[in-house]
Amino acid sequence: MSVGHATRAAALAFCALASCSRNPGAGTPGANAALPDIVLVSIDSLRPDHLGCYGYRLPTSPNIDALAAGGVRCAQALSTTSWTLPAHAALFTGLYDSTHGLVTNGLTLSPRATTLAECLAQRGYRTAGFFGGPYLHPAFGLSQGFETWESCMSPLTEEQTVGGKLGGESAHADVTGPRTVATLERFLERPDRRPLFLFVHLFDVHYDYAPPPEDVVPFDPDYSGQTDFSRVDANPAISKDMPPRELRHLIALYDGEIRFTDRNLARILALLERQRSDRSRLLVVTADHGEEFFEHGNKGHQSSLYDEQVCIPLIWNWPGHLTKDTLVRDPVRIIDIMPTLLSVAGVEDPPRMQGRNIWPLLTGKPLPEEPALLELLVDKNDLRALRRPGSKIIHWRGQFDVTYGYNLLRDRFENQPVELDQDWVAKGKADLQQQLEVNSKLRGELKAEPQSLKLSRELDYRLHQFGYTERAPGKPR
Repeated sequence: MSVGHATRAAALAFCALASCSRNPGAGTPGANAALPDIVLVSIDSLRPDHLGCYGYRLPTSPNIDALAAGGVRCAQALSTTSWTLPAHAALFTGLYDSTHGLVTNGLTLSPRATTLAECLAQRGYRTAGFFGGPYLHPAFGLSQGFETWESCMSPLTEEQTVGGKLGGESAHADVTGPRTVATLERFLERPDRRPLFLFVHLFDVHYDYAPPPEDVVPFDPDYSGQTDFSRVDANPAISKDMPPRELRHLIALYDGEIRFTDRNLARILALLERQRSDRSRLLVVTADHGEEFFEHGNKGHQSSLYDEQVCIPLIWNWPGHLTKDTLVRDPVRIIDIMPTLLSVAGVEDPPRMQGRNIWPLLTGKPLPEEPALLELLVDKNDLRALRRPGSKIIHWRGQFDVTYGYNLLRDRFENQPVELDQDWVAKGKADLQQQLEVNSKLRGELKAEPQSLKLSRELDYRLHQFGYTERAPGKPR
């Protein structure tokens, strides 16, 4: 899309109302129909290219593949970043990261921000969320608008519990999928005839990778090494110089976590089918970010804006409303999920969002191309990128101010950067800067600045142990 088109679209967004209406709007999917249940599943750290429906050759995801075959798969879906907190804030607000402002540790979403759950609650939905990772803890503000918001992490010991559950000795080593299924089963046993908006955050694909042995065998049956694969983020044995055979097993462990999570997702869907079989149900499966295995010298995520860290799956399944085995090739973004779901729910006057309703794309109708803005502003990073189907511009700011372009048609793995002297790179940098100016203007108009995170000493200490706060608190007694 041209810069002028982007500016006009942003101007129209500024004119939108700042709150949600309960009334359905004419011409939207939910305008003249009974409201469906909406189920939004975020699978932490899930790379799309490790799913069968996205071309992976190994059997990681039979249940997700079946959902894609029964609905719509978006081939090019982008997060806003490469880590959990701002990505979920973007998912729940429809705003880019530098607009919602939740871009680093030590912050909580402003109560003035308008969330997807708040809009659906006003529309008459029962809203419930279940999470398995620390950044979804209510301290960070992402629970706004949810009647029910439950942790599925291991609880602290009795004397350490602060404000409910948080996590065990190591959140990264926790196994949360089965607990999520059990917690959701108890919730669904409580009857409520309102339409349901259910958010489920499945965390086990996030490192550490410790799936059941039977889920590793299909990917690396003959491994006999002795490498310790725990503490992926800090383990010196897991490095870009590790032996290829050990790296292969590390990836097999990751694939095993996907297979384990895929099975838990199937159990969740079976619960919904049993308890709410009389209701129409729209299911959306996505992720907050991807995961790197040294493609650009890094491991995990939250270190770059290359595609392995920012590309996400996006699958829509709604029998009777979406055509089976449909592929959307146009690029879409995590910020497009909220406005699309609000259109399904028939919300007439949505809040100000930078995402757009992509329902036309899901039903075979064209939309103008929109670029995806990517940002990484945590841990002293200052990276911004603008991605289009055939190109990406990455701008590093700080000690070294440098801009590179990548021609994704010839260099899809982003290994051959083109410097600023190319005209298309210079234009891309100008487009990127203009989008940042749009974000700054909208952020000022919304007046929804994130607030400082306020935690008890115990909770602050636990979160810092896991790397989820920046200040090192004193150890609680």
